Amino acid sequence: MIDNKPVEMPGGCLHKNCRVTPLALHMVVYQPTVGVKSWWLLKGECSEADYRRVARIIYGLQGLPEQEMFL
Repeated sequence: MIDNKPVEMPGGCLHKNCRVTPLALHMVVYQPTVGVKSWWLLKGECSEADYRRVARIIYGLQGLPEQEMFL
């Protein structure tokens, strides 16, 4: 909340082009209002549980050829 008003993130979905590497996750997110955004999420930037959870989601996306998973 900012100034007692709820803050909502714009909706988006993970794209199948996300990748898992030994040191980082390459995140590719499609947002209807912005388009495609990509960035690297390093292992130390979030908790290990969250990092592993996102990595499992990305592995799942790679197994489903033409689907996207909503955040």
